[in-house]
Amino acid sequence: MRRFATLLGDNNHTHRIIDILKIDVEGSEFETIPDMLRTGTLENVRQLLLEIHNFLGYNLREYYSIYWLLHSYGFVSVAVEEWPSTCTKINEKGEHEIFCFIFTLVNKRFLEL
Repeated sequence: MRRFATLLGDNNHTHRIIDILKIDVEGSEFETIPDMLRTGTLENVRQLLLEIHNFLGYNLREYYSIYWLLHSYGFVSVAVEEWPSTCTKINEKGEHEIFCFIFTLVNKRFLEL
């Protein structure tokens, strides 16, 4: 997997402002997001759309740890949506279970401009 910092560098976008970044890493959120924050590659992102997948058995508290980590780096949530049309499964009780969410966050740094 290529890191976001590498993609930015390869395309001469290291210091450019990115208006919208959608992250859909199919369950690798716990590795990807902390790395992006640690390397500072999200500093110049105005709006972040983060697709969260719950098919790996993580509980809601673990997923919200990603949200709170982003919040601690200056991102605030403006919306959380379920994606039932593409991310449902039938559980052992025969019920449809949603396992995909989109978090929309904005970088507070750009709200003050």
